[in-house]
Amino acid sequence: MVRLSFGELERLSKVETILEVTSLILLVIYPVKLGDGQDANKLSLYHCLVADNDTMTWALITMVADRDLSKFRVLKINRCFVSKTFHEKSPAINIIALDAEILGAMSEVIREPVWTLEALNKVIPEPVNTLRKVVIEPVENTGLPFKTVEKISSECIGTTKVDEFFLLKCTVIGIHFDSIVYPACQDGKCSYRVTEDPVLGKWFCNKCKRLWPTPLYFFKFSIDVSDDTGSIRLKCLHKAGKLLIGMAAIDAYKLQRNDQTGLDWRISAVKNKKFLLKCKAKLKKVGDEKCKLISVVLASSRDK
Repeated sequence: MVRLSFGELERLSKVETILEVTSLILLVIYPVKLGDGQDANKLSLYHCLVADNDTMTWALITMVADRDLSKFRVLKINRCFVSKTFHEKSPAINIIALDAEILGAMSEVIREPVWTLEALNKVIPEPVNTLRKVVIEPVENTGLPFKTVEKISSECIGTTKVDEFFLLKCTVIGIHFDSIVYPACQDGKCSYRVTEDPVLGKWFCNKCKRLWPTPLYFFKFSIDVSDDTGSIRLKCLHKAGKLLIGMAAIDAYKLQRNDQTGLDWRISAVKNKKFLLKCKAKLKKVGDEKCKLISVVLASSRDK
């Protein structure tokens, strides 16, 4: 039998789940592993069909990583959190298994489960999308030249004092960050990182020398992209991050605090997707050195 640590239970209890369920027995069909968590007590996320005697539905199942759901399995869940959600715009049941066993066959089930999928569908409310709508701005028809990764290097783009803009058709192959969002100064012309003063209960901007009651939240991460000619790393800040991740930075921050698994899903969904990017290349001074910085200004998906 698998039980999560008290630390994991405390983290998962902060997720906005709808129903705590005991005794659920499911046949797991066509499981696809979406990824692993980064906690010491590793969790894995699977997208799969689940079925009982009467009903079949799509599900997202989170459970400890040392249990293999890579093929048809009978999953006996003694305790879990259940809610309704969406995966790639399709409805699914979200199951966070806190106490579960993988059985070889239905014949190993000693007693009938208390809950059925039909009963869960009746009592769990439909998911409410509270995320802010992200308006996708068109990148096409800007009149900018198209570049390949090879041309970005061979043409020495971004090595002059003048900012250079260009378009790049590419596939995202990796995302890198320490924290995907950061608390920022409320002055629109600043956006410098702020730190919380625990005594005053306010946020201090070391650049503006001002205190703020609350910070703004901005994206900050890098992406590795590739085309037929090579790969390159690009910087993504607030606006580009919002377009790539598909949500506002404040919503990403809330997920980071309350539902890290949910945020991991949104981030992993960006990988292997094709985008048309509007990029800016410029020289940036780092200490006594000058280096080329290429950042994403706008992004639109080419997968549709």
